[in-house]
Amino acid sequence: MKPPTPQGLRALVRGTLSRGRADALRARAAFAKGDAARGRELLLRAVLTDPNAAWRLDLAVDRASARGDARALLKRLDALLARPGALPAAWVRAVRGETLRLPALGRYAEGLAELRAAAALEPGTFWVRAYLGRAEFHSGRRPQGLTALAAAERLAPACGWTRAWRGEALRSSGRPRAALAAFDAAERLDPAYHWGYAWRAGALLALARPRAALKDLERFLAVESGYPWAWRALAEARRRLGDADGADAVLRKVARRDLGAAPGGDGGRGARHEKRQWSAAAADFAKAARSARRPARAWAWQGEALLRLGRPAAALAALERSLALAQDDGWARAWRAEALAALARPEDARAEAARAVRLDAAYPRAWAVLGLAERALGRAESGARCLERAARGASGAAWLHGWRGEALLAANRPAPAAVALERAVELDPSFADAWAWLGEARRRSGDAPRARDAFARALALAPGHRLARLGRGLMTGAAEDILAAGGAR
Repeated sequence: MKPPTPQGLRALVRGTLSRGRADALRARAAFAKGDAARGRELLLRAVLTDPNAAWRLDLAVDRASARGDARALLKRLDALLARPGALPAAWVRAVRGETLRLPALGRYAEGLAELRAAAALEPGTFWVRAYLGRAEFHSGRRPQGLTALAAAERLAPACGWTRAWRGEALRSSGRPRAALAAFDAAERLDPAYHWGYAWRAGALLALARPRAALKDLERFLAVESGYPWAWRALAEARRRLGDADGADAVLRKVARRDLGAAPGGDGGRGARHEKRQWSAAAADFAKAARSARRPARAWAWQGEALLRLGRPAAALAALERSLALAQDDGWARAWRAEALAALARPEDARAEAARAVRLDAAYPRAWAVLGLAERALGRAESGARCLERAARGASGAAWLHGWRGEALLAANRPAPAAVALERAVELDPSFADAWAWLGEARRRSGDAPRARDAFARALALAPGHRLARLGRGLMTGAAEDILAAGGAR
């Protein structure tokens, strides 16, 4: 028998993969119709036929993270575990581990333990090993995470998405060349896995290849337009190619939906990488301001970058240069207000933010800065209204809901404060201040058990948190908590 040609083998693989993906889609339809038996049959066949379909295992339990229905999903997973044989236990435990790590639940340590248990049940199942590797890496155990991801690659050398996951871990570890090799291999094996293109663009930017990064980002954003990081990377690629106006257009588009870090914040997780990006942006926009057709915008974006770097005085100087050329730029006014607030000039910050929202009422960050300025001046009710206006245009920022809840609490409106704060901790379970404020809102609303739980969550994240200790002390009568809080209000 004549051996198959390389082209014939590739055609055979493509046909096999397409059958596996078709089975995965049929499984989704079967589960949606309530035909669980047929859904499981199709899903098992899909995963065994096409390793690249394994990451779709969550179809089996109708994973609800996109709808924020994580608790309902957890109940369905627990029901599956209670019925041996419905699906392999390791599969259900792996998806349960991923579910526990969703922001809506934030049970990261428990989720990691569940993934380890799944890997112990099926040490040779590659995608379980890959899920575990990603969780280990994101939990701060980077060497263990990379080791598990490499093991997943060895177990399924034809799988593309595991290589993309490992590539992203390598990129995040500051190894862009090794990451690029992993991403290239992922594309050859599974060109339909679009996340690999976004992550590869990050490696390409780190290797000073903005034109190739631009191509990958445009390909990714044609499929997944709701990922703010990719839009910012697209702006960076255009900026590095000398297209300051193109970068400005992209940044303005994404900034209407993504508020970024809190004013005065440090950027949170990934802050070190983001600071390198902001440093490059500040330098690039300063250079562009000297040659751009519209230098006012370049100076404004340089000012915004300097704000993110924690340099409000330098930011103020850049923004004043911008406003000298284009005094009706509402965005530059909003950033100038932010700089003034950071320099402890709250009255000036409030006046500038008010002017910013008059110039561009559709820019959410301008309303957020105005709300925080009002709150700093003791106008809690007005601050809460401005923060609510900001949330209409950018509802995914945990800090925005947190500070709105705090303002409502200061205005003695604990019930709506609790609603805002619950949204804040759902978006960011590590937001200790929001947990403490939520505990206080619940305490004032008479919900003692849930108040105690919120204070406990705050103290688990920040053991010395004054408000959380005071709240717990007021509820339990523990004098040491009240004394340690220093009489905080």
